[in-house]
Amino acid sequence: MLQQWRQETPYSTDEDFVFASPALSGKLPMWGQSMNADFVKPAAIALQLVAEGERFGWHCFRHSLSTWANEATKDITVSQTMLRHAKPDTTGIYTHGNFSKALDAQREYMQELLAMKPASEAAQ
Repeated sequence: MLQQWRQETPYSTDEDFVFASPALSGKLPMWGQSMNADFVKPAAIALQLVAEGERFGWHCFRHSLSTWANEATKDITVSQTMLRHAKPDTTGIYTHGNFSKALDAQREYMQELLAMKPASEAAQ
């Protein structure tokens, strides 16, 4: 994607910013919020990750990164390090559960619970 972008942008030399500001003739990088509004959010909408009027910004990526890292490693300190948090409690706020896995676990629990014999049958 970055190679494709380099072919499309007028600022494509090794000395240029990857996302140079067209408003500043490439002398400085684009502002993060401008890049989000012009490129990232429209892509997220096109992928149906967010709705048109829904808030979406860089902070969402911190939550996604923390959740993904915790899911992949099962170690909250990995997320803590990546997000540069001093305390794992702060990282816990950014880390969200996996809803589909929670439903799977609930389904498995219910199947095992229903397969158990009632206490009255077990005593006989």
